[in-house]
Amino acid sequence: MPQPASPPVKSETPPAFRVLTVVPRAMDEKELPDITDAWSLADGLAAVEVPAEVCFVRPPVIEQLRARMDAGWDILHFDGHGTAEEGGFLVFETQDGLGDLLAAGKFIEMLKHSGQPPRLIILLACQPAKGERRIGSTMMT
Repeated sequence: MPQPASPPVKSETPPAFRVLTVVPRAMDEKELPDITDAWSLADGLAAVEVPAEVCFVRPPVIEQLRARMDAGWDILHFDGHGTAEEGGFLVFETQDGLGDLLAAGKFIEMLKHSGQPPRLIILLACQPAKGERRIGSTMMT
């Protein structure tokens, strides 16, 4: 059964910026990376009392990310697996927790066609930047 998306972490002060975080950990991947980067981001913002809205995409599936992108996030933080094969892929999850590849080019198109693309993308993945060298330049056009 799909998990509902996590509610945003909100404060009384309007957020200075909004962060959408995706942390897929597909069960069929050989190595599951630690998720400390995602929690460090949330903990760090709380420690310095930055008025930020942080939301985790749950479950971390492609369609859930696509549905959330139109909400106008300032930062998109992806923390997961990736590969440089055939132009580069990011590894999301299927509804049953297995790996679901999203081509780097399709990821770029999804971001460009969202209502308001994020101003900053933090991409923590093994190799996708090696496969698609145009991510930054393509997003800026």
